[in-house]
Amino acid sequence: MICKRLKNEKASDYVNRVKPAGCNVIYDILETDEWDKKEKSVIAFYNNPSDEREGKRVFGYLYLRQNDAEYYREISVGEFIGESDTPEILDTMFRNVDSDPEKEFIVLYRYWIIHYDATGYVYDVCIFDNPDIMSDSLETVRKFENVFTGLECVSQEGKSTEAEYKDMKSVRRKLISMGYK
Repeated sequence: MICKRLKNEKASDYVNRVKPAGCNVIYDILETDEWDKKEKSVIAFYNNPSDEREGKRVFGYLYLRQNDAEYYREISVGEFIGESDTPEILDTMFRNVDSDPEKEFIVLYRYWIIHYDATGYVYDVCIFDNPDIMSDSLETVRKFENVFTGLECVSQEGKSTEAEYKDMKSVRRKLISMGYK
């Protein structure tokens, strides 16, 4: 989908105008020149609490400015799925974790789980590659799948576990230890 951004329109006004019907913005709207130094892109996260199927999901969208200065193309930044509740976006950052010069977009999130043997939060990180001009979605950097996933919970026996990566500082330290400055 391509949407026109009005002259002098704030990023928040633009996002609220083009957001999917019934959805709420659930995290800070990001306006960044990370992938295009001449024109800023906009990133927003939404949920749709009124839709039974979508209530436990968060959707991210990148609005990438097109050559025409007024139009932005909507690109999916993925879907974050919760188990017992809607996922919570905790933090985001840009960092280069591959061989090209562009930085990747990193999202830290958590969601609540209730199981017969444990209750608590699952923390996870998704790392998205810089946008491909022809794609309708950002691709995840697969080599990081499950690297940052952690459970912070109390078991039925009363034992506690602590997630290792529950803030961007710890994620950054891990990336540096893996050789990504």
